[in-house]
Amino acid sequence: MQKLRIGFVVNNLIVGGVSKVLISLCNSLDINKYDIYIFILSNDTQMEKYIQLNSNVNRYIFNYSFKNSYTSISYLKSAFLKSDTKIRAKKIIEGITKLNLDVLHFHTLPRQLPIGQLILKKNPKIKLIFTDHSVRISAIEYKTHQKFLLKIAYSRFYKNFNIIAVSKKVYNSITQNNLNDASKKIKILENSISISDYNRTKKIDTNSFIYISRITDQKGHRTLINAWKSIKNKEKGTLYIIGPDESNGAIIQLAKNDKTIVFTGSISNIKDYLNNSTVGIFPSQKEGLPLSLLEKMAYSIPVIVSDIPELTSIISDQVEGLHFKLDNTKDLKSKIEYAINNKNGMIRLGMNARKRVEEICSINDPIAFHDNFYLNL
Repeated sequence: MQKLRIGFVVNNLIVGGVSKVLISLCNSLDINKYDIYIFILSNDTQMEKYIQLNSNVNRYIFNYSFKNSYTSISYLKSAFLKSDTKIRAKKIIEGITKLNLDVLHFHTLPRQLPIGQLILKKNPKIKLIFTDHSVRISAIEYKTHQKFLLKIAYSRFYKNFNIIAVSKKVYNSITQNNLNDASKKIKILENSISISDYNRTKKIDTNSFIYISRITDQKGHRTLINAWKSIKNKEKGTLYIIGPDESNGAIIQLAKNDKTIVFTGSISNIKDYLNNSTVGIFPSQKEGLPLSLLEKMAYSIPVIVSDIPELTSIISDQVEGLHFKLDNTKDLKSKIEYAINNKNGMIRLGMNARKRVEEICSINDPIAFHDNFYLNL
């Protein structure tokens, strides 16, 4: 059988869940079935320090100029007026078209999907796929007119694309808002980890809280830092914030000289930190199904999560962790204090978290899923 020529497009390979998922997929696909290409739209490839791409993966880096405006009107312009994308992505479009790929699989933001649509015009036989890692239109984030405009924009972005949603919440958001192209496939593949790679070996007596994420406003770091600083209990222990800073130091500055807050930056030995942690925190405003959440649960760590559906569908209140009201500093403070004062109860929640992540990951086989998805196209 002739090998399929598959290309993956990604904004960057920064330290984070999307990069980890994509590199793992590229490295795991059968080279007897596929010729594999990865197209990186910027030169930020820090994740490769920790997880190397296999030598059989053909790797290309482009200097794509991303748009910084996030208004509803700018989304509509990006979706309908492709002349700007055609200019900024000229080299990318020409380079990928010359390879005559069978499948082009995007792990980008939706605003980069017009690149695929322009390539499709030059190569009508190519199959387009987009893995959507996040709920795009939440019930509480936007006003009615904004939702209306975004629905129009996203449905245009997703046109011609087969969709893979990383969670049921992402899938429901796409289908309920009619964002997907009805003539194309849409499937769910929940993010997954290899459970056997995560085993707790330490019982920690001192409080050690952990949050793993890119440091940016959408991830709720400000709420977390303000809540933590307001806790006066001397037994609160240490808060470890792990991940690259995308706020130009603004969020880190909030912690000032608080020695109980430790910013580690991007690290390679994440499992060492998880093995030494007692409670996880996930205050994010928007998610899909984050790998770092699953990793915390695999280490029997109970997790305090913001009450967005993407997280509460995984962590049930007082079962695998605790819920707090999104962006509510006072409520998050109370939940952290509860965790400090109820160690035995939190241990029980952590054991439940391990059982829950085992259930989630036992039904997922990413390689078999992608094999079937690609071949069925």
